[in-house]
Amino acid sequence: MDARDRRSESAARHDVLSRMIDEELLVQHALDSGAAETNPEVRAALVRSAIIRVNAEAAAEPIPDRELEVYFKERSRLYATATRFEVTPLYFESQMFPDLTAAQSRAEAARAQLRAGSTSITQLIRTADRLPFASPSQLVTARTLASYFGPATAQALEQLAPGQTTAATPLGHGVLLIYLDRKVPAELPSLASVHDLVLADAMRERQENALENLLTSLHKSARIESAL
Repeated sequence: MDARDRRSESAARHDVLSRMIDEELLVQHALDSGAAETNPEVRAALVRSAIIRVNAEAAAEPIPDRELEVYFKERSRLYATATRFEVTPLYFESQMFPDLTAAQSRAEAARAQLRAGSTSITQLIRTADRLPFASPSQLVTARTLASYFGPATAQALEQLAPGQTTAATPLGHGVLLIYLDRKVPAELPSLASVHDLVLADAMRERQENALENLLTSLHKSARIESAL
């Protein structure tokens, strides 16, 4: 009730009760008039209400620690960190574009020197050209690398060990090869480090199962006729 309403408590209680009765009568009138069968908004509201009730009932009982541990153990790989890569791109621009012959030769020569160990990646960076865009300079996932250099290059890097390079491939007005500086394998986290996330996922699965069980029960007890 409005705090500015200074009428007696009994009068306020009477108004609240009257409003509740009016609301109930209108709800029953709407149901009797077939609103639940014909009005999309009413039907949607009833569906939401049923789902909210099922979810609330499922969430009322906490998930025991042991059950959460089993849930996490069965799905631990879903919470693993992705493999991350630190790379150095070496770009060789063509001065005779679209002819990439000279640029390809420079890239292949640089790759051969790295394989032979006759030069360092630092020295080769000085001889390479500037990329047309800023590349990632820290550890990133294969997905991030794919957005920069394409899925094929990202997949190739997943197969390499640190110190190796991808094949020289055309990029823009030149040729690119990527040197793999560092590779941090995927790691399985402890339950403690992702506890809240796992708990939320376990609760969501419990609620989905509760709704599925309810629907199964309703299907069994209902008489369903279809025109299909």
